[in-house]
Amino acid sequence: MTEPQASPTPRTHPVQRWVPVVDGRGRIRMEARWVTAAEATAPALVAPAA
Repeated sequence: MTEPQASPTPRTHPVQRWVPVVDGRGRIRMEARWVTAAEATAPALVAPAA
């Protein structure tokens, strides 16, 4: 059985990543979010400390 060589580019393929989310009370919790691979490889934005 032969595998197709053409595959979708990984940059456009969404991946599920655990990202820190700050709620209204300033608490940080981890949440699973679907992001594109370009966003996943970019450095994460850090919220300023209150």
